[in-house]
Amino acid sequence: MMSVNLTQKPTIRFQALDGLRGVLALTVMLSHMIGVVTGWDALRPLIGAYISVIYFFIMSGFVLTYAHNKNYSFTYFFLLRLARLWPLHCFTTLSMVLIYIYNSKHLGYVPGSYVFDWKIILKNLLFLHGVTPLQFPLINDPSWSISIEFWGSLLIPIILIKIKPLKRLLITFAFIIALCVQSSSGFSDMTLCNMSQFFLASSAIMLGSSIYSLITPEIIKNIRNTKYYEFFLFICLLSCLVGIYGQSHNKFDYLYIIPFIPLMLIDFQPDTSLIKKIFLSEPIQFFGFISFPLYLIHSSAIIIGLQYRTDNPALSIIMAACLSITISYLYTVYIDSPLYRYMKRKIRNIYSRD
Repeated sequence: MMSVNLTQKPTIRFQALDGLRGVLALTVMLSHMIGVVTGWDALRPLIGAYISVIYFFIMSGFVLTYAHNKNYSFTYFFLLRLARLWPLHCFTTLSMVLIYIYNSKHLGYVPGSYVFDWKIILKNLLFLHGVTPLQFPLINDPSWSISIEFWGSLLIPIILIKIKPLKRLLITFAFIIALCVQSSSGFSDMTLCNMSQFFLASSAIMLGSSIYSLITPEIIKNIRNTKYYEFFLFICLLSCLVGIYGQSHNKFDYLYIIPFIPLMLIDFQPDTSLIKKIFLSEPIQFFGFISFPLYLIHSSAIIIGLQYRTDNPALSIIMAACLSITISYLYTVYIDSPLYRYMKRKIRNIYSRD
């Protein structure tokens, strides 16, 4: 378990946040699978799982600010992010195309002929969705956030860490409030020349970055010693889960950002903390381990069509979920983790010779 030195910020992985990320990835997967078997019923459970994606952005800003060394060049940071995000994005996009080709020959689900258009495929592969006013169809729907996160995270070395933390936080809230005021459909708003989601993601990344930069040894000590702080964290977690379960695209989306902020500090809790133990437990850590592949791979399990092979909706969800989890685990163990370690080592070697 992670033991925090009160004289400095942690120097190892945020394991509890990994577990939290795994839980959020599960909510996205289950939301989509429930949507398919219920015909996308407006009252279905986990309809608000799109909020989980905003939480991903906040966590990315927090963790990447922690991991970023001011001595890194921008190119080095760029290549590391590309190595982390692009291989899986490429794998899942091309896998979806292959599945659609198979489906087209066997009367399976195909959303449209655009999935076979090489120009659309290329635009998807190049991380162009959501970062320009020009829009195009997605081949793998969850990938909308990956391209936005990639470009949004580049703001950390370019701009964010150069702004004082408190000022960064105030700017963040100003952006978020402005986005809330102009939005009529919450996080799904597509105004501002189709760039509102990029601005939202960038604001969320800036929020996470600000939270990490504002942490001091005194704050860590205070939260560890404050009576009922853990109870407060459980209330915050419950509030977030309520939003994920039932919130449905309106201005109230923005309110659910607030209770997530304290959850970023779970790793700073004592090892005796119950909420920390929950997120460090093996089952939760397992889903944290496969969270990134699970988030992008589960769409493939959906379009394979398992949900149409049984009249039992619960069984359909279980079958698709088990397939998604199995493929995600195998991909993580045999491709994702080794490949990223290899690419990161090569990038470091290139820059160590300069």
